Amino acid sequence: MQREGGSVGRRLPPLGKQLRGWRESRGMALRQLARRLGVSHVYLYEVETGRRRLSEKRLVHFAEMYGFNADELRALDGRIAPDIEEWLADNVAVVHELRRRMERSEGGRER
Repeated sequence: MQREGGSVGRRLPPLGKQLRGWRESRGMALRQLARRLGVSHVYLYEVETGRRRLSEKRLVHFAEMYGFNADELRALDGRIAPDIEEWLADNVAVVHELRRRMERSEGGRER
């Protein structure tokens, strides 16, 4: 996982776009949501436009505040929960088996 709230050189998965759509559908201003999350409006703008990633702490806080599933938000952001990541690191054989099964299931399909 990237450092907390760090900038990245590539476009990120659609979490920011989803957050923006959710915010706008509720008529909430960027600055208003930023205040509620305890971040600057610039930071939130960068998250919404894919220039930055919500830190794990802020992602969980957002999920708890608004009743979202943190794992679903992580998936939109192309990451997994820290506890699962740690477990997978300790169980590399499982990762290899998943990859083998994925490759087998994708065998005849075009990518």
